Amino acid sequence: MPRVVSPPTPLALSPQLAAALRRRRWRRSDALAVLSAYQTEGGTLADFARRYQVDLHRLSRWRSRLDRTGQGVVAGAAAPTAPRLLPLQVTTAPAAAGLDVHVASARVVVRAGFDPELLRAVVRALGPDPC
Repeated sequence: MPRVVSPPTPLALSPQLAAALRRRRWRRSDALAVLSAYQTEGGTLADFARRYQVDLHRLSRWRSRLDRTGQGVVAGAAAPTAPRLLPLQVTTAPAAAGLDVHVASARVVVRAGFDPELLRAVVRALGPDPC
């Protein structure tokens, strides 16, 4: 006899979420509520759409629209932060230090006192116009 596997239990629908899922046209607050439930539940967007019988393209469009306006998937989510510059301390390398050069999948270890022309020839031979 085949074993019956039940689908994962969906989240308990809040009244706002249940009303949003039934609406023909979503307001921004409806989309935020639905997409917040999607993120809370986890899984793929397609699984969520199937489970709650929501058009996948509608979810994708709203997620895109909210991401473009900086509101993100979840209401109140922190806005993405700008990259930070970190302090850099330049030190003088010891005279005996070498250098690793990676060209394509090859690694060339260059020791102090190397011949620059020889290195140039090796790099040229390892790949088509790597520089």
